[in-house]
Amino acid sequence: MDELRTSESEAGLALLAALLTTALVATLVWVLSVQNLIQWRLLQGVEARLYSMVLAQNGIEFARGLLPLVDLNQLLSGPDGSFSGTGLAEWRNPLPFAEARRMDPESWTPGRDDGLPFRAGALLLPNGYPDPGGGRFYLRFSNNPEEPAHQDRDGVILVRSMGVAPLKLQDPFLASTRNSVTLMESRLLQETAFRLRSALTLVGNSGDFQWTGNQFLLDGGLQEPAVRFLSLGGDGLGPDFLLNLSPAQAQRIRGAGPKPSLRDSTDTYREDSRRRSLFQAAFWRHFQDQLPSLSSALGIVHLPEGGILPATDSGVVVARGNLVLQGDERVRGILLHLGGGAVILKDRARITGGLWLSNLSVDGDTISAGSLSLRLSGSAAIRYDANAVRAALRSFPPTQLGWRLLFPEMEL
Repeated sequence: MDELRTSESEAGLALLAALLTTALVATLVWVLSVQNLIQWRLLQGVEARLYSMVLAQNGIEFARGLLPLVDLNQLLSGPDGSFSGTGLAEWRNPLPFAEARRMDPESWTPGRDDGLPFRAGALLLPNGYPDPGGGRFYLRFSNNPEEPAHQDRDGVILVRSMGVAPLKLQDPFLASTRNSVTLMESRLLQETAFRLRSALTLVGNSGDFQWTGNQFLLDGGLQEPAVRFLSLGGDGLGPDFLLNLSPAQAQRIRGAGPKPSLRDSTDTYREDSRRRSLFQAAFWRHFQDQLPSLSSALGIVHLPEGGILPATDSGVVVARGNLVLQGDERVRGILLHLGGGAVILKDRARITGGLWLSNLSVDGDTISAGSLSLRLSGSAAIRYDANAVRAALRSFPPTQLGWRLLFPEMEL
């Protein structure tokens, strides 16, 4: 009997040990499963977070490409032409953070159109820009805080890009959270310094101008002068321009005002926040440093040693040294000549848009102006065309003045 009780006791202990072992193994399996699930969720969350950051950055690049094509004040008001105000807490955002986290992008539509990109009266991204990976980015432009919210004067604008990436696995404790969201802000300057407003813009204090025959033409149109002067301190540029001009030749320089149609625009440019940088050494140092990359990446024609313009060009041509346009050569857009020689137009050569002539040297923070040189003969013509100038300005990307990531806890 004692042996039977001992056997039953040992069997009970063995069963208890087996149950405990099974429970322990089950617990370990459960713990490992939970840890793996948590790690997988974390991994999915990190992946979605990185994806939303990439989407937000893509939105900034989209905005940079769009900015040269739009009027900033029209952009601020949206396609309905009416600015609705700044009453909402997140009025600069494409959409509120909380809504972005829980929304279904397929069914979302914007509640107001202020600052949303549009062309020809229609929104470009009415429901965000879809990405093949399933995410989207959303954009909204707003004016910089230094100016009234509805009116741009300095060409500086803010763009906020929101990247929205869907979560592959919903969190059971946050069932309403469907998306990972990243909000990025960039402060951009629309480059309009070279938005010419005359057929010929002269920058300096003196020049050598040679006119041959009575068939050439400088034409500013009905609303703009044929020639604008920008002085850097001297007063000899106007007299030098008129020195060798006969009465008959003066009639070939026409536009707003009397013939020859000339205007000193120095004060106008210095008082314009978008153009006063043309009188600053830092602007010209930056422009010269960026010219190689602009010419290679954006198609700006750069002729550092001048020569004969090889073919018909549209857009922006930047040159130094003696530059010759002859025969039937055409430039539609902006020709920027930075000195070191003469610009020579002869035969039937045409510039439609505008010609800029300067010969500036930078030493530290000081700008000095050398003599300008222009020669016109035959039936060569320079005609101002505002549309051609605007189209050419698309070659200049906006300057990024700063950027930051934004979070809901920040004052937006």
